[in-house]
Amino acid sequence: QMRAAGAHVVWTSKFRFEPPVFPNRTNRRLPKWKRDDEDVLLAFWKDNGLSSTNANRLTQKGHGLSRFRDLERIQEKLEELKRLFPDNNVPRMVGRSPALLLIPVESLKKKIEKIQELLPDADVQSILNKQPTILNLDVEAFLPSQISMLEEILPGVDMIKLVERRPPLLYLNVKDNVAHNIDALCQIMPDGVDINAMILSQPSLLWMDVGGTVNGKLERLKGICTQEQFEVMSQKPASLARAILSSHKAIDRLVYLKSTMNVEEFEKFSPLTYLVMSRERFSNDYPSFETWQRRKDHKLR
Repeated sequence: QMRAAGAHVVWTSKFRFEPPVFPNRTNRRLPKWKRDDEDVLLAFWKDNGLSSTNANRLTQKGHGLSRFRDLERIQEKLEELKRLFPDNNVPRMVGRSPALLLIPVESLKKKIEKIQELLPDADVQSILNKQPTILNLDVEAFLPSQISMLEEILPGVDMIKLVERRPPLLYLNVKDNVAHNIDALCQIMPDGVDINAMILSQPSLLWMDVGGTVNGKLERLKGICTQEQFEVMSQKPASLARAILSSHKAIDRLVYLKSTMNVEEFEKFSPLTYLVMSRERFSNDYPSFETWQRRKDHKLR
């Protein structure tokens, strides 16, 4: 069981990117782009399933680099990437990581092989589908030490399962921020809570403001729930992790129920059931809640 002093977390990112290779790149000014051509490319990206935001972002890159405006070359590169990632949504990957259009396929293959070597039983294709920006990293130089630090900081955690759930862990600032978050969790959680199980259930705890936001929700839940309700949640790390990541509006539901139920009714139900219930269902079951919540918010202004 991990125990350590807590620390307030101020987030910084420590990215180490490998610059893409640009064969035969010159600094000559690109010819003016015709509006019709720009519209065709924008429609192409949207037809391939990209959101308007990502489609516009990719299209605008064509103003600065020919590789992002040459539709024929883009289509050729997408076909190469589809062969490399046969089960993935390649246009979506490019939308999230435009550099994939610039990095040579052979370089991408080497990166994928290295990631598979470091995480031998992981579904690397799935990881990269979720977080293609990992391929922008200098994988050979950066990832071995990153994974080693994660294993050192989180002993006993199934690292492959953790990374598959939250691929951004592969490039977060592990040494400082992640370690501090674990220390903060150890400090604020009740004795005996399995911190590793909480993190495996909700890996986002590793980069949230644990000392501030998360602790505030934890204290609020302690104040609303009965001691028995809170102890039952604490015995199930996954349940407790999910509860403290609920929005304040979801936690308001418990306040509302406590104010409208008699003591015996309130003590019998499971708080988590109402925290994770869909908004539509809760509104249907308790139609006066939203009016109650608006009045509450208005009083706090």
